Amino acid sequence: MKKIYLFVILTMFLFEGVAQTFSKVLISNNQSAGAFGLIEYDVNSDGVFDLIGTAKNDNAVMYFINDGSGNFTQHIIDNNLPGAAFAFAGDLDGDTDLDFVAVGSSEMRWYENDGSFGFTSHLIDNLTDPSFVGIYDADGDGDNDIGVAITGENYITAYLNGGSANFSRINAISINSPKMFYGGDFNGDGTADILAPSYTDNKIEWYTFNGLWFALGGSVVTNFNGAWGAEGVDMDGDGDYDVVAAAYDDNTIAWFENDGSGANFTRHDVDTQMNHAMYTRTFDFDSDGDKDIVATANGTNGAGSEVVLFVNDGNQNFTKQVLDNTTQGPAWFAVQDFTGDGFYDVAFASNVSNEFNLLIQQTSFVNNQDKADFVVYPNPADRQIFVKAEKKFEKLVLFDLTGRKLSESFTNRLNLDKFTSGTYLLKVVFANGIIGTKKLIIN
Repeated sequence: MKKIYLFVILTMFLFEGVAQTFSKVLISNNQSAGAFGLIEYDVNSDGVFDLIGTAKNDNAVMYFINDGSGNFTQHIIDNNLPGAAFAFAGDLDGDTDLDFVAVGSSEMRWYENDGSFGFTSHLIDNLTDPSFVGIYDADGDGDNDIGVAITGENYITAYLNGGSANFSRINAISINSPKMFYGGDFNGDGTADILAPSYTDNKIEWYTFNGLWFALGGSVVTNFNGAWGAEGVDMDGDGDYDVVAAAYDDNTIAWFENDGSGANFTRHDVDTQMNHAMYTRTFDFDSDGDKDIVATANGTNGAGSEVVLFVNDGNQNFTKQVLDNTTQGPAWFAVQDFTGDGFYDVAFASNVSNEFNLLIQQTSFVNNQDKADFVVYPNPADRQIFVKAEKKFEKLVLFDLTGRKLSESFTNRLNLDKFTSGTYLLKVVFANGIIGTKKLIIN
């Protein structure tokens, strides 16, 4: 495997008057031609976020194991999936080990884990230009199903698992050229909805979900040219789901304020100079209690490419900070603490530079003796956990292994009654800005 570590100071900016720097590390340029898909996942269940990637031109599906300090080891699952675009992980055959599913330009495959990370490839279906895939229990029967956005067939489709990874297709949502989909509760009724952007129709809609049947719930925007990536998130802290999205042809990142009913959204442009904006994700990047935005601009043949952080002042006024503009064609990206220092980093795939990179957040304001030391008990846990720490902390946040936030508490206790048995990640946000992470097992 070809693997190079090159540290380059990229940018410096201020969080509440404190200098921050990022450095770029090459994760890999091996079998990475057309690197496009990238998502975080704790692949080996060691409490550390790893990465799952795809490379379109090398037809490759892969994962990267993180040693906990941001050093990744690449493992190729398949280098014969034409136009490999995106991959996801989950147990598909019910044997408790981790399988993978991936989509390419003309097909979707799942990779059966033999228990020791040896994989057998199985064709699920021939498809026309699928762009995004995810694993979840769509029908509530206890096994994992597959959702896929099929750009060339104008569907968001569910593949129901009949047991032992035998799948049947249901065309759930008919929408032109979907690039991805995302969940959320946009009408506040307590049930999950699906957010769906349409690239060719320049619109974003959300759909209600009722036992595998979807109905149009409402329209977010109808004039967002080249709608590509979209995420449901409470951006303004008022308790309902807003939308943050990227418009590829409008070169725009915007957020859409929900009135609480899902019927009316107010558009707020964040940046209209993002050359072919593709994907957005929201995190409290600076640990100040509000949502910041990370986004990629794919550029024109690589020119004008950017990985950007938009820092929220708490009132949804954003300051743009360019994290990288030297790598051509950034596409999918992952945000987590990959280096174990308590601060968010950004890993991204670059389909023109043909590589995977990591942007490591460096901090100059935290005393070297400040550590995210804490104890979680009991662990394994049943109904609740407690956290004990010498330093003051602000909140506890529980994540699943895909990095999806499940619950948070502003005390030293977190209730677990509603969570199924398995492995989770607990983050503790300290008052000094440090974030600590530990693996939590729920019985």
